[in-house]
Amino acid sequence: MSGPLPICYLDGQYLPLADAQVSPLDRAFLFGDAVYEVIPVYGARPFRLRQHLDRLVRSLAGIRMSAPLTHEAWANICEQLVSRNRASDAYLYMQVTRGAEYGRNHAWPEGLKPTLFAYCSQLEPLPAAHRHRINPRAGW
Repeated sequence: MSGPLPICYLDGQYLPLADAQVSPLDRAFLFGDAVYEVIPVYGARPFRLRQHLDRLVRSLAGIRMSAPLTHEAWANICEQLVSRNRASDAYLYMQVTRGAEYGRNHAWPEGLKPTLFAYCSQLEPLPAAHRHRINPRAGW
């Protein structure tokens, strides 16, 4: 199994994944107060990006959180991660948390700055035993 690729995105910066740090007071850590989306990438192109970003926005609405970025901004982050990691077949993981606060309050205070995190991992090749199940004429 291959691991994550070396460059990630965290709160507006592209940096080595090994250097990324999130506060232990982030609400995702304390309460699971976050949403995530995973997007497959084939031939260096995110698959059904708009649909995945639409689902991310719906998931955020489900926890009563506004989308912190536009689809265009997310698309740029995806493009940059794929490019900076020289990824071809991979998956993109994106997570949005409500952010960190000093303390541990069940009711979140207004004005928290969301934590935005994304990284890529190599997509494992489909095992030969499963390839016969793919019908190339059926499309995705």
